[in-house]
Amino acid sequence: MGERDIESIHRIYRFCNYITYVMNLKFQFKEDSGSMETALVFDGYGNAVKPDLGKTWADYKNQKILVPDILDYNNKIIIEYDETWKKQGKKTLKGHDPDGLDTRTFDRDFYYSHAKFRVLKVFDYETDDVWKRKVFKFLINCQRSEEHTSELQ
Repeated sequence: MGERDIESIHRIYRFCNYITYVMNLKFQFKEDSGSMETALVFDGYGNAVKPDLGKTWADYKNQKILVPDILDYNNKIIIEYDETWKKQGKKTLKGHDPDGLDTRTFDRDFYYSHAKFRVLKVFDYETDDVWKRKVFKFLINCQRSEEHTSELQ
């Protein structure tokens, strides 16, 4: 993860916290600043847990470990920042091969959805206005979903 990525993720993280504060939402976000603070361990059965601090990464050798950019573990919310790159004059998402297939993103999306995380992707080519609007709508919809779920219980 480059310095530019960390800076962009931090801007999105600050905006999430700003919206959470202003709109009085019940979210608590953590950001990955390159030290795997948001790591999740997936067991393959639809469960995701935070890694145990008493274990090493080798202890999780038969499980998938993913590190979302921005995470609210308790509310199962993930925000990913995806950057683009140019290959042979074509703009494509980083990690995607020329045919548009990206097994890394496909795997990541599969694990997140299987564990019932709500995911928003912010792309580096989006203007501040566009990604801020996306994040705002996403967080409001997540809050409404939380309120609706608690009303049903």
